[in-house]
Amino acid sequence: MRRLRILHTADWHLGKNFGNFDRTEDFRLFLNDFLGLIVERRPDVLLIAGDIFDTSMPSSAAQALWYDFIGQLAKTDVALTVVTAGNHDSQRFLEAPSPLLKAMHCVIAGDTPEDEAIVFEKDGVPALGIAAVPYLREGDIRSGSLDYTDEDRASLFEKGVLNRYQTVRRLIDEKAHGADIPMIAMGHLFVTGSKMKPDGSGTEREKRESVHVGTLRNVTVDAFGHDWDYIALGHIHNSQEVKNTEPMYYSGSPLALSFGHRLYEHIVIEINIDEDKKLEIVKHPVKQPRRFVSLSGTFDELMEGIRKAGAANDEREPLIEAKLTSNEVVDNLVSRLQEAGEKAGVRVMIVRNEAVVKRLLQNEQVGFDLTQITPSEVFKTVLRDRFETDELVNAHWEEFGPMFAEIEEEVRRETHPVSDAVDALKKD
Repeated sequence: MRRLRILHTADWHLGKNFGNFDRTEDFRLFLNDFLGLIVERRPDVLLIAGDIFDTSMPSSAAQALWYDFIGQLAKTDVALTVVTAGNHDSQRFLEAPSPLLKAMHCVIAGDTPEDEAIVFEKDGVPALGIAAVPYLREGDIRSGSLDYTDEDRASLFEKGVLNRYQTVRRLIDEKAHGADIPMIAMGHLFVTGSKMKPDGSGTEREKRESVHVGTLRNVTVDAFGHDWDYIALGHIHNSQEVKNTEPMYYSGSPLALSFGHRLYEHIVIEINIDEDKKLEIVKHPVKQPRRFVSLSGTFDELMEGIRKAGAANDEREPLIEAKLTSNEVVDNLVSRLQEAGEKAGVRVMIVRNEAVVKRLLQNEQVGFDLTQITPSEVFKTVLRDRFETDELVNAHWEEFGPMFAEIEEEVRRETHPVSDAVDALKKD
C-alpha cells in the first residue's frame, strides 16, 4: 500500500503567446485537464519546479489562470503544493500573496536555505522532506572576480550549489527531528549530460540538435549531494530521466511551446513511495490542446500540406510552420501561404525560405529578402560564429533564447503590423 503520492511538474510558462497568437485558452484547457488528473490520482503533494509564468511581470490573464488553479486545487485532496521560482519567474511576485496561498496549502519556497527546507507532515508526523531550491544565479551562491577563468567560475558555481543543498538538507533534518523520512530535492537548472531535445524521429537538423548539455553554467549530478530519494528538476523542456545514482527527472514542459516541442513527450510525473521508501515512477501524458505542424517542401507541397492540415478537423486550429526548401522564387511567399491557411482553417505562424537561410549561413555574398528569415535565425548565426561547438551554441541558445524571443516579441508589438512596414519599404 502506498505511503505517499507526489506529482512533479514544471515549466508551464503561463502567459506565453506565440507571436501575436494568444494561447490563454490553451493553458486553461491544460490546467483543467491537470486538475482532473489530480482528482483522479489524489496525490498528497504537488511539486512545481519553476517557471510558472513566462515573464517576471505576467499579464492579468496569466495571473488569473494561476490563482484560479490554486483556488480549485484547494478543493482537492492535495495536502501541500510546493512551488519554486524559475529563471522566468519573479521571486517577489510569487511570494507576494504567500499568507493567502498558505491558507490554501500552497507554499512558495523562499530564497534562503531556511525558507527552502520544507517538512511535510501526514497525520501529525513528519512524512517527507523537500529541499525546495529555486533557480540559482551565480551571484546568489558565490562572489565574483574579473580574474576568474570560465573553469574557475564553473567550479565555484558547482561548489556553491552543493553547499546550498547540503545546508538545506541539514535544516530539513533539524525540522524533522532526525526522522527517517523520504527526501526530495527540487531544482531549476541545467544538469550536465541532460538532453536539450529528444532522440528519435524528426528532420536531420532536429536529430543533430538532440545534443547533451555541456558545461556552461551547469552542474553535474554531484552538485545535489547524495541520499535523496528523488530529484525533481525544471528548466529543460524536454522531459527525461537524468543518469544518476538517485532517481532524477526533468518533468519537461507539459504544453508544446514551439514547433520544436512537437517531438517532445509532454508529461506529468507521479512518484509513489512505499513504507520502505521504494519508488514507483508513473508518467502521465498531457493532452495537447492544439497541434503544431511543421511542413517543408516546394511551394505546391506547402500549399497541399496546409490544405490537408485544415481537413483534419482539429478541435482547435493547428499552428503551421512552413519551410520552402526548393530554390523557387515565389513572390509574396508569406502572404500567399497565410491566405491559404485562413481558407483551410489553420494558422500559418512561421514561413522560412531555407535556401535563403542556407546561403546566409554559408556567408555567400548574394542578395536576399530579409523578410524571409527570422531574427532568431540571425541570432543563432551569431552564436555559431562566436562558439566552436554545437554544445556551446545550444547551451547559450537555451539560456539566452527565451530572453531574445521576449525582446523580439516586444519589438514586434511596437512595429505591428510587420506587413505594413515591409510595404512601406518597398514603396521607398
